[in-house]
Amino acid sequence: MGQKLERQVVEGIRQCWKEMRAVEIVLKEARDEFEGEDPLKPVVREALEDTKGKVQELAEAMAWAIGGELPEPDEPLVDAVRELLERTRG
Repeated sequence: MGQKLERQVVEGIRQCWKEMRAVEIVLKEARDEFEGEDPLKPVVREALEDTKGKVQELAEAMAWAIGGELPEPDEPLVDAVRELLERTRG
């Protein structure tokens, strides 16, 4: 039971990190489109940065189980975030 839970926690951290990075990548693209202006409101930017910090803290606490660097998102995940952004632009 303990090993299964450990694997689930590690996979959750990895997945959350990939999703956070995909959002960051797409937001950087949007910022570049807006000539350097952050497309997020300050409160949303703060929440995003806070969440990223918490995921990093979890990853550091579980480094022995994660075994290396956190993964970068694959292109299909980044594309999915791009599509989501496009739908919200409407």
